Amino acid sequence: MIREVNESLSEKLHDDDTYKSFTVSSLLGLAIDKESEIYINKNYYIRFTILDNNLFKKIATNLFQKQMFKSDIKLENISFKVERVLYDNTKSQWAGIFDLNKIIHKEDFSKQITMRFYTPTLFKSGDKFNIKPETRLIFIGLLRKYNKYSAYKLDESLIHEFENIVVKEDKTKLRKVQMKNGYFIGFTGNLTIEIQSENIELIKMINILSEFAFYAGVGYKTTMGLGQVKRV
Repeated sequence: MIREVNESLSEKLHDDDTYKSFTVSSLLGLAIDKESEIYINKNYYIRFTILDNNLFKKIATNLFQKQMFKSDIKLENISFKVERVLYDNTKSQWAGIFDLNKIIHKEDFSKQITMRFYTPTLFKSGDKFNIKPETRLIFIGLLRKYNKYSAYKLDESLIHEFENIVVKEDKTKLRKVQMKNGYFIGFTGNLTIEIQSENIELIKMINILSEFAFYAGVGYKTTMGLGQVKRV
């Protein structure tokens, strides 16, 4: 779809291996551990999140034009007609706009946070994969992606304090997700973390990043449906 908007931009985004500015879900509601059948004249939902303002304007304009003219969007060589574009969380639990001002002006920040990982989540470093819900990996990735796209920067010198973020309750389990050329294994489910520090800047940062995760995704292959997460 990005190629339709701007071919050179599409190539640039796909060549950028670190902290991409968008995520794409699989078709919502379909099984992820096996191939699914797609039926004619049935409605399907897919979720895009975009962290770059310029890219957002281009994609949003393109999608609303497709909705207006009932034109097609191609996903994995299958053509879908765009019926509706939902961007308001009152219309869908998967829609929304990241409101940083609302978060940073809260009167208090929680030291205990639960995040639900809806699709398999894993991490990759070099040729190695990590399929465990490690808090350090979760929040380092979120912090660096956040600072890449936000005008309001968070202090990366606090990374050494991430050792004070511990798993309070782990209700995750491993699941397989079917991909075009094989499958990946990652964790899904609820993870409750606790910040064992009185550093208000650290507490504020982790609260911001846990909300940001809904838009940024977590871990590997977030542009292919992995790492879809929400604070609960």
